[in-house]
Amino acid sequence: MDPADPVVCRTAIYALSRVTGKPWRLKAAMSDKERDAVIARWRAWWDKQKTASPYAREPLPEPVRPSRRDPAPDFRIRDLDGKLHSPDSLRGKVILIHFYGVWCAPCDADMRNLAKLDARYAPQGVAMIGVALAPHDKDDVRKWCAERDARFPQALASDAILEAFGHVHEVPVTALIDRNGDLRYRWEGERDIRTYETALDRILAGG
Repeated sequence: MDPADPVVCRTAIYALSRVTGKPWRLKAAMSDKERDAVIARWRAWWDKQKTASPYAREPLPEPVRPSRRDPAPDFRIRDLDGKLHSPDSLRGKVILIHFYGVWCAPCDADMRNLAKLDARYAPQGVAMIGVALAPHDKDDVRKWCAERDARFPQALASDAILEAFGHVHEVPVTALIDRNGDLRYRWEGERDIRTYETALDRILAGG
């Protein structure tokens, strides 16, 4: 939880808040003093947990490969160029839908990673779609994505698409749908490029 690495710090705090229910989160409009106060509260909480819980020092279990398959939402997304994307138009492809905001620091790293992965995986049948949460206009989104070399289709979020994918209101959120139309992964918060690679490779291999 080092303030010198804001992306990791923000992601760690977001994850802890989701798990514990504590409301101490970092916000873009915070001053340095307010940010430091949030970090201090989490450090104090963590120190207390290490002292109080005999399990805090236990090794974490091995990660479990997800096996659940849920039907993906029957979505409709019209991109900035007016093209409509849906399960029917993308039939037979692996679909990655990424919700983000141009004001969101963790979204910056996520979009750069996804731009690299799009170049690598598009020829293998992976279709990526970015969905920008309001308030944005088309020019802002185009410019922001171009600066990150993200060339896959981008769209402005609608209430319908946000509700379809689990009432998205905090970003980044990423959904990965397999060729059969099943939702296989849903990540809340930034992920490193290796996480995306592993999931894509697994689904493309039929796993």
